[in-house]
Amino acid sequence: MSESRVRTGGRDAARTRARILAVAQDLFAERGYAGTSVADIAGRLGTSKAALYYHFSAKADIAQALLAGPIEAYARLATAPGDRSAEELLAAVIDTTAELHELVDVIGNDPSLQSARGALVSRSREINDDIVRVLAGSGPG
Repeated sequence: MSESRVRTGGRDAARTRARILAVAQDLFAERGYAGTSVADIAGRLGTSKAALYYHFSAKADIAQALLAGPIEAYARLATAPGDRSAEELLAAVIDTTAELHELVDVIGNDPSLQSARGALVSRSREINDDIVRVLAGSGPG
């Protein structure tokens, strides 16, 4: 297989995963996590469950991938503040929060996702602490 075909296949797989996550997020918002089946997601995508399972081995893996998105976005802000001032970092945090609002609302308000969220709580706290340290600067009063 040529290198360009491998790269194209990777982009296709990434696009497919992104579509799956977008459809799952919409269905979770409409029906809740517990009220959405893998068959529902596959049906909305217009594909088979087998095709969906190629990308995610279970509905729980889809939920974990959705949960990972906000964590990764904030982690990038916390670990690479670069030459940003505290004001620029705060603006980036606000922009990220606005972009992720709909997803966070779906995740945060669904009681059936409680166990999936629990695994990410400590990582979220670490990220928040890192961002606060950067915003407060050295020797906060």
